[in-house]
Formats: sequence, structure tokens, C-alpha cells
Amino acid sequence: MQKQLQQPAAVQQQQQHEGSNRRSHWLQFTKALAPRNMEEPSPRQHGTPLFQQQNDVQESSASFTEKKKKKSAHVQLLEEQIEHMHAETQRLKESEEQLRQYSQEMERKLRTMEQQYQVMSKDLQEHYRAIRVTDDDYATIKQQLSALLTKVESFPFGIKQEFSADKNIVVSVFGSRWPRLSKYIEGRLCRSDQSIDYSVVAFLVQKLIMEELAACIFNAPIHMASEVNNDFARITTWLTQYHVKGFGRKLRQQLCKVIATMYADTNYHSSPQYRKILECRDFLIKSVVDIISKIYQTANRSELEKKLGKLVDEATKLSLAMHGQDNPVIIRIITEGRDVLDPEYMTEQRGSSNESDIVQLVISPAFVYHDDAGYEMCLCRAKVICHENIQ
Repeated sequence: MQKQLQQPAAVQQQQQHEGSNRRSHWLQFTKALAPRNMEEPSPRQHGTPLFQQQNDVQESSASFTEKKKKKSAHVQLLEEQIEHMHAETQRLKESEEQLRQYSQEMERKLRTMEQQYQVMSKDLQEHYRAIRVTDDDYATIKQQLSALLTKVESFPFGIKQEFSADKNIVVSVFGSRWPRLSKYIEGRLCRSDQSIDYSVVAFLVQKLIMEELAACIFNAPIHMASEVNNDFARITTWLTQYHVKGFGRKLRQQLCKVIATMYADTNYHSSPQYRKILECRDFLIKSVVDIISKIYQTANRSELEKKLGKLVDEATKLSLAMHGQDNPVIIRIITEGRDVLDPEYMTEQRGSSNESDIVQLVISPAFVYHDDAGYEMCLCRAKVICHENIQ
């Protein structure tokens, strides 16, 4: 019996130990159930009553709910921003479509304007082509040039009977004009019987006339003694510096057309410009007659001026046709004493030496023009005499 009474004390001690273990397990269990973001209970809290633990759980739950609300508000704000971005993207797409349509419309209008410009440019070109100075083309100009050169060649033979100068006068007259040719003239002028070879005199007269016609008429940019010659030359130089093509041609043709129209208008004949042209014409004739009258001493001066005036008038009229072409007819430069005979542009005359092809005497120049491709085309070849060094 006593043994039985003592047994509950041991059992009681064992039960107390088991109770302590159960409390320890309960604390661990409640700790596992608590939110992870809650602070760890301090060792002093192990003995916290159950109602205090419930309050802590409620506070933790309230904090979690508050954070959840904040998170929901943040998500709602992001959703509103995304919706705004979608709306802005749609607006930009609509603007892009409008700009694309506007660009297509502008391109269509630009193509239409380019087509209209091409038509206008073509019409303008046709209009300029219609403004022809004369009805002459390169073929007719070639015929007229050949006819003029033939008349110049015939001029000294038409007044041969008036020739009365001796060798010294001829050498003096033409030697003062071309000093480098003095020895050549002196050596070639007389035949073996000391008589004057008139063909040499004729060549020198032709050379004199053609040089004066070239200087005063053919080399003028627009027309002999025209007040627009210098201005046109400066404009052409300026256009060339800035690589402007086409405008100089149109301006030249229009100016030639104006002068050709003025010639046909009798009202223009009383103008200062027309009188200036006549003065230049008379001065040219007088300059040539002053020279040749020294060797044609018995010739009637007025008759010489009349015959020479016909050549000057014909050359003046021809120059307008030459300058009024799309590509003007010009004189090809040949340097005496340096250039070599070129059969494409030159024809040797009687008196040339077979031992040399150096051009020593240019009787009449070569007339050329450039086609649209830039190739030089010869209308009339130069008449030259080739000889060894004549100095």
C-alpha cells in the first residue's frame, strides 16, 4: 500500500516533465504559424500569455492587410499608366497615318509639278528655237562663207590694172603691217626676171581684208560696234565661272534677233546705235583703202571704197547668221610660224615649200563650230602657205 502511495509522486514528476515539453512544443508550433516578417520573440516572451499572442497575430494581420491595400493601389496606378500608354500609342499611329497620307499627296503634287515644268521647259526651248535670227543653217552659212571668200579672193584681181607700185613700196606697205613677213615678202615678191609676182600681192591683199573683217565683224560677240558686245562678253564669262549652261546661248540668239529686227526697221536707222555701226563700217573701209591705195595708186578711191563696202556689208549680214546659231560659227585660231599644217582645217596655197609643213602665212582663217556633242566641225578651211623659217 505504501508502495502504491509513493508511486504517484514519481508519476507526478514525470507528468510535470511531459507538461514542460508540451509547452515547449506549443511555443515552437505557434512560432511556426506566425508570419515570417514578424519579429522573433525574445527569450523574455516565451512566457507571454496566450491572449497577448493573439493580439500580436491580429496586429500582424492588420499590417499585412494594409500592405496589400498599398500594393493594390500601386498595381491600379500601373494599370492606368499602361492604359494611357496604349491610348498615346494609338494616337501616334493615327498621326503617322495622317502624315503618310500627306506625304503621298505632296509627292503626287510634286510629280505633277515636275511634269508641268518639263512641258513648260520644252515649250520654252521650242520658243527659243523659233526665234531664229535668219533662216540660215550651217549648210547655207557654209555656202555664203565660200561665196564671200571667193569674192575676197577676186577683189585684188579686179583692180589689178590699177596696180602701179614697185617692189620697195610693196615691201614697205605690207612689211610695216606684218614685220615678221618682211624678208619673206622681199624674197618671194619678184620672179627670176625681177618682175613682181602679182599672186603674192593678191595673197597679201586678201590677208589684209580677211584680218580686218575678222577683227571687226566675225570676232564680235554679237554684232559689229554693238553696245551690248562687252556686256554680253562679261555675262558669258560670269556664267562660265558658275557653270551655268544654256542661258548664254539663249541670250546671244535673242540679242542677234533684236539687232536683225532693228536692221529691218527704218525707224531704227536714225538711232545713235545704228549711226555707231555705220561709223564703224566706214572706219573699217577707210582703214583698208588707206593701205591698199598706196600700191594701187591710180585707182579711184571712191570705187575702191564702194567695192570693199559690198564685202563688208555681206560679211556683216553673214555674221548675224553665224552668231545666231545654237552653236555659233567662229574662227579657229592658227598661229603663224608655229602651227603645223592640218589638212582637216587648212589648204596649202601656191608658194608653199615641200620641205616644211610649218604655217608661215594665213591668207584666210578656218571657220568652225561645235556640235551638241562638243565635236569641232569645219565649215571652211583656212588658206595657208607653209614654208621653212622665213626670218
